[in-house]
Amino acid sequence: MKKILFLMMLTNLVRAQIIYSADISNYQAGQSLLGQYGWSEVPYLSTYNNHMQVENFPMSYLNYGSTNKALHYVSNLNTPSQIFANNTTTTEANYYFAFLLNVQSAIITDQVTSLDFVQLHSGNNLVFRIMTSGTGNGYQIRFGKMDTEVAPTVLNFNQTYLLVFKYSQNSASLSDDNISLFINPDVSLNEPLPHYTNYSGSDVNSSLAINKIYLTQNNATYNGFKAYISQPKICMNWNDLKNLQTLAVNDNKRSENEFRIIENPIKNNILKIKSPDGISDYNIDIYDISGKKIMNNIKMKSEIDISNLKEGEYFLKILEKQEKTLKFLKVR
Repeated sequence: MKKILFLMMLTNLVRAQIIYSADISNYQAGQSLLGQYGWSEVPYLSTYNNHMQVENFPMSYLNYGSTNKALHYVSNLNTPSQIFANNTTTTEANYYFAFLLNVQSAIITDQVTSLDFVQLHSGNNLVFRIMTSGTGNGYQIRFGKMDTEVAPTVLNFNQTYLLVFKYSQNSASLSDDNISLFINPDVSLNEPLPHYTNYSGSDVNSSLAINKIYLTQNNATYNGFKAYISQPKICMNWNDLKNLQTLAVNDNKRSENEFRIIENPIKNNILKIKSPDGISDYNIDIYDISGKKIMNNIKMKSEIDISNLKEGEYFLKILEKQEKTLKFLKVR
């Protein structure tokens, strides 16, 4: 039997080495990010009354993905974080971190007064950080481990960019990891040469397991930064950055001879599956976003009780002859 992988909102974490991926289009617009799909505040970085909001804001980039919602940065925000399970500790590996970014304004600043707007962590240790530096007519991306450098390319305000950061981990010393930046790459093609690579700074450790994202914007001295960010993804292979073809929820135009998930998102704790005509022998496994199997070897059923699963993002695997990907999401 071949494996059919149905995506529960994320990309296929078993077949691919995807550590984290979020489809912001499934979030609730007009509300705080806090409490949605595992986002919470970092207490020691949260001293304001303002919280990051999910807003209706379309963003897209060819072969990467599209969304009608985004997370909105304004000044003096508390710091939301996403902590996700990642049991892969590495000493020699590449990590790719990608997201869509649209900046409306950024102050002209230097490394001393710049503040991060994104951080990646391994446990309690900072792996690398990302900033912006305004140039008057646009802005530049500044990034690095603890010490940051600015990429020379000037980006335009009010334009959506796909940014991909590659963290190349090496075990020879604690100062040989490097970070590369790709601006608007075509992720459906082979990995291109980066726009800029930062070799400076000390490595966090000889081994790491990236498992936290911080969205930081919590200091009045950086007043003037306004931006939207969406569709963050962390993976270990360049090819896993591309957007897998997915079906719309309840897409009635699809063939009746294909597996389909009905009533998606799920609101009543019952996962409903429509199988192709003549298919009567398959098993189902369900995984969380870390790739941990949480329900297994479910015999062919048109309805599966998932009341034991928390609200959030999962995916399932079906053992059968065909191959396909579909979105799947459980909500309250």
